[in-house]
Amino acid sequence: ADDSPLYEEMIVSTLATSMPNGSTSREIFTVMSMQYPLQANFRPSASQALQKAYKRGRLEKSSDGRYRLNASWEGGVIRSRFHSLDCN
Repeated sequence: ADDSPLYEEMIVSTLATSMPNGSTSREIFTVMSMQYPLQANFRPSASQALQKAYKRGRLEKSSDGRYRLNASWEGGVIRSRFHSLDCN
């Protein structure tokens, strides 16, 4: 969808609003699929976005594989049309 936010922004929003203590990629993607109009095959691209966000330090990953937002990340917002969506 042309007006959808980038996957990384969806992941960040999902973690910030629904999973502040972190979650597995599977749980993140399940919640994303309920919140956004995604194509059935979105997971490979979303997984790639999750890994990139982790490698850049935007997300932290615990030893049990749960991702959460990195509170000390100072990279700013990824360019997207995210501001135009109502996430509630």
